[in-house]
Amino acid sequence: MKEETKTKLGVLQSVGKITSEDLAYLNKVDNLLEDRLAGNADFNDEMLLIHLAVALERARKGEKVDALPDTIWAQVSGKPEYEEAAKLTGEILKMVPVNFSKQESRYIAMHVLNLTRSETK
Repeated sequence: MKEETKTKLGVLQSVGKITSEDLAYLNKVDNLLEDRLAGNADFNDEMLLIHLAVALERARKGEKVDALPDTIWAQVSGKPEYEEAAKLTGEILKMVPVNFSKQESRYIAMHVLNLTRSETK
C-alpha cells in the first residue's frame, strides 16, 4: 500500500470513521489486489480502498448509497474485463466485515473493473 494511502486511512481511523477491523480488511484487499494486478506500473488502488472505507462506515450506520443507473451498470458489466473484475469483487466481498447492499457492491465492482482495465492496457 502506498504511504499516502496508509496516511489517509490512518486519518479515517483516528477520527473514528473506520475501525481497526476495517483497516485490517482494507490491508487484506490491498494485498489481494497487489498480488493479482500490481504488474502494471500505474497500479493504484487508493480510490477503491477509500471507497471501501466510506462504504464500511455507511453500512454500519445503515445508510444507503444512490443506485447506479442501469445504463451505466450495463456498460460496466458489458466490458470484456468484467468477468475478471467480478471474480475479484467476489473475493473482496467474501472478506468484508459487514454486509454491503447490491448497489454498494456494484460501485465496488466498477472500481475493480477500472483496476483490471488499467492492468490490460
